[in-house]
Amino acid sequence: MSNDNNSVGEHHLQRELEALQEDNKDLRHLLFIAHGSQEHYLYGDDGERSCNTCMIDFNRDTPQQISDKIMNYNLRKLAMQQRSI
Repeated sequence: MSNDNNSVGEHHLQRELEALQEDNKDLRHLLFIAHGSQEHYLYGDDGERSCNTCMIDFNRDTPQQISDKIMNYNLRKLAMQQRSI
């Protein structure tokens, strides 16, 4: 009976993991779509999702890496704007 409980528990955990992975994929896609603008050149062919302006890989970069790349891009943009004043 103990093996049956372990099997059921493992199956439940596997389903939860798969659901989280699917949610992660969906949220990364939404972030990719929301990131697009005239300023950001998105590439989304063959399952790839990247921004050629910020150099973000929405499929592979960690959330922290994505945040850092957006912040760095915005800081560079601000510095360029201030130089032109």
